[in-house]
Amino acid sequence: MRSRPAGLRRPRPPRRRVLYDAAGRPALIQDPGGGPRPRRTHRLDPAAVQVDVWRLQGLLDAAATADNPGYRRMLLTAAAAVSGGELAAGWTHAWLVEARERVARHLLDIAAHLADTEPDHPAALQLLHQALRLAPINEHLHRRVPQRHSAAGDREGLHRAAATLTDHLTAYKVQAHPDTVALLDTLLTGPPGPAAGAASRHPTPSAGS
Repeated sequence: MRSRPAGLRRPRPPRRRVLYDAAGRPALIQDPGGGPRPRRTHRLDPAAVQVDVWRLQGLLDAAATADNPGYRRMLLTAAAAVSGGELAAGWTHAWLVEARERVARHLLDIAAHLADTEPDHPAALQLLHQALRLAPINEHLHRRVPQRHSAAGDREGLHRAAATLTDHLTAYKVQAHPDTVALLDTLLTGPPGPAAGAASRHPTPSAGS
């Protein structure tokens, strides 16, 4: 076997090169394996890179054990702002499909839960739209927008949200569920207020789900 000439380095694998370019320094730590046939493994160096998933997991873990409701909400609000885009964007490994769905589900649950418990009407709508960007054909989430408008007594917003919901389902070639049709009919013809716009609360997000 020929040895490499002095001064020449083996080219970095594509993924290692991407990490190096992003961090501006080596981003992997090599752990020597043990046993009769040791196999070296690598892990990300937390001093070189910041990983959104790690931060999200840490915030959810802290929120799950927080006793103070205000502090728990602060942690969940920070978690809702973590997303830096699609997990491992540009990579097509099969195992990433489940991981991406899990991260998106966490972020959706956080935004929906915060919207349910947000007293400020515009802020709640912003959180609902944030959740809908993660699940654009989630009809249950879509129903919450006109419900929120009705609960706030915002008739103009209610009519606008109902039209948007109908147009959105049509664009995705999705037939409205009978519950959605019945809800919109009730909201549009009934009196505004919390009773007409009441919605089931989204469960508190947890890292283990």
